[in-house]
Amino acid sequence: MQLADNERIPGGAARTTWVGSAAHSWGRGLVLFSGEISTRNSPGKPDTNQAIVSANAAYFHPFLDGQIGLRFGQTRLWMANQPTYLSSGWGLLYQLPPPFAPAGCASNLGYSVENRDFPAAPLQAGRYAGPKAWLFCRGDTWDLNVLWQDREDRARHSDRLGGDQRRSDITLGISRKLGSDTVSLWVQRGRDTDDLPYSSLLGGQPRRVDRLAGRLSYEHPLADQWSVVAYLENTLQKSNITLFNMENHAIYFGLKFHGR
Repeated sequence: MQLADNERIPGGAARTTWVGSAAHSWGRGLVLFSGEISTRNSPGKPDTNQAIVSANAAYFHPFLDGQIGLRFGQTRLWMANQPTYLSSGWGLLYQLPPPFAPAGCASNLGYSVENRDFPAAPLQAGRYAGPKAWLFCRGDTWDLNVLWQDREDRARHSDRLGGDQRRSDITLGISRKLGSDTVSLWVQRGRDTDDLPYSSLLGGQPRRVDRLAGRLSYEHPLADQWSVVAYLENTLQKSNITLFNMENHAIYFGLKFHGR
């Protein structure tokens, strides 16, 4: 429960995020690179500091009137200045031909594999794998994203509490232009279910966790490449084992720079 405790920051945290991407044509295909660095620092509370670094590379190529893509990615998380989470994986994606999607939309089917390690809790290590489906639509003043994933986390160690785990998520993202401003809403609903009883000390039953997370954001452009941004975030987690219940609320204000 260290993660839940670290989320409970009364205020004063400063978050900085750097995001970059690049694309390059290669033959008939396209190579994409992207990366993100996000840090959160709380003066006087170093045990709540966080840092996330992620990098991705992908290649897309025309295939059967659609596009096929292969992606590789890595993510690193530090909490309290200590390595907490490491992941690396790959994914295969196929963008269906236009007749298989509504007008103004693109639909994708894929399969991803991700190896996850937790340096401070090595018994939690596992291998996530499963299918996903994604729909993206764009209008003159709005965007819509829908993502569904169903993955199985196979335990790397036979004595991991709960054994293997299945996780299903559905994510909805909507953004809309209001003049020069942009309002966005992101909502995710997920469920984790263990294959084996978690612990005899906690009722001797498989753990089930239901999670609902959301973020409402507002962006107002300033001069040149700067914008003022505000985020309202909420996470609610409920479990049949009360130890894993969690609730988190956060409000962020800041500046955003759009590089070119």
